[in-house]
Amino acid sequence: MKKKLRNIYFKNVVLEILGITLILYGLNRLIYFVSIRQFEKKIGRKFNNVEDFLDQLSYDDMANIIMSQALIGFLGLLVVSGFLIFIRFKTKSFYLRSIVIFIFILIMYPFFIHRGIINDGLYYVSRIWETNFQSMPLISFIIFTSCGSTIIWKTINDIEVTTHNNAYEQ
Repeated sequence: MKKKLRNIYFKNVVLEILGITLILYGLNRLIYFVSIRQFEKKIGRKFNNVEDFLDQLSYDDMANIIMSQALIGFLGLLVVSGFLIFIRFKTKSFYLRSIVIFIFILIMYPFFIHRGIINDGLYYVSRIWETNFQSMPLISFIIFTSCGSTIIWKTINDIEVTTHNNAYEQ
């Protein structure tokens, strides 16, 4: 029985990391969408593709976009992790696991999520539903944040069921 519970907990840890990563990527795409809109208003013209958009950006504009993405990613990580810790504390389950996941993602965020392997992979996945340059980041935000939230919700429900069932077994 204990081996089965360890597998459930390991599965939940992996799913929580995946869910948080998808939420952070979705927030990243939202900031990109907002930045495109702001820059289009500043310049006074619409962009048709990524290359056209990037050619018009100055280093200061790029730095502002990157800093906005990093700040929103960190705040999103704080909110999601705080929510998970709160839920775990209320259900009297092992909430230190959420703190460890928070620290793990905080360390890995700059290397893999913000600018790295995971970001590149998710970008190519998001190109599947690309209709045009203006709507792609918004659609990516909705889809990735919804998927991440659903995964987190499933792991929370799995924790509540597991915690509830453990009370009857001794």
